[in-house]
Amino acid sequence: MEETLQIGNPYGERTTIDLRVRPIDLPPDWIVSVSPATLTLEPGEQRPVTVRIEAGAVVQGGLAQVAVEGYAGATLIDGVAFALPMPEQLDFTKPFAVSLPLLRR
Repeated sequence: MEETLQIGNPYGERTTIDLRVRPIDLPPDWIVSVSPATLTLEPGEQRPVTVRIEAGAVVQGGLAQVAVEGYAGATLIDGVAFALPMPEQLDFTKPFAVSLPLLRR
């Protein structure tokens, strides 16, 4: 999955904003990246960043959750959370399967 976010400077002065990924409920082999991870913005300026989520193994029927948070120094400015539902694998052979007794001679 790839998503574009607009990052803005809410302060009245030039500010460097660091974007950090915070796994909430994310399988360990999933990879989340933000590009660029650091922006220096003028007051009121906005720029796009790209969030890329690469799925590893899928836990069937689960919900993967991750947040991208923006910090100015040590101060959390804002963030956005992504919730990705993972489908369950359905066995379509069950309604059509026929079980026969095993006969041995």
